[in-house]
Amino acid sequence: MLRLLLLIVFGVVLSGCFVPSETSVTLVPTNSINRTFTAQEINDQISAIIAAQPIPFAQNITVNLQPGEVIISGEREGLRGSITVILFAGSGQLQVMPTAIDFAGLTLQDAAITELSEALQTGLNDSSGLEGDGLQIQSILVLVDRVEIRFAP
Repeated sequence: MLRLLLLIVFGVVLSGCFVPSETSVTLVPTNSINRTFTAQEINDQISAIIAAQPIPFAQNITVNLQPGEVIISGEREGLRGSITVILFAGSGQLQVMPTAIDFAGLTLQDAAITELSEALQTGLNDSSGLEGDGLQIQSILVLVDRVEIRFAP
């Protein structure tokens, strides 16, 4: 148990070396760790994930955090639209589920939406940090100015 705690503390110290100054990592009771991402960090991460797709889903991406959901807006085929997703913890990882779409001609069941969801899920899990330390995502809280992720062994 002491070894696990030392490993977690060491991981937090090391990960802090690579974390932008706006991101906070906090130890909380029961050996869990909270990591907070600002709205700007989430916007930057989602924009980069979409831009890195072989055929980007949309351009000129903006991200708007609302309690419990993330609204991703952009231009697709010359038209402005948005997709709303929720972020939640499942099987120890961050999961992405689209709940609404407002892009002409697309539905939530379209392959483009599935591909976008999978890209977001993979990219956000990769950038959430700390899973490599044997920690799993326990919970995710989306607020208007930040996203809080709780990791636990």
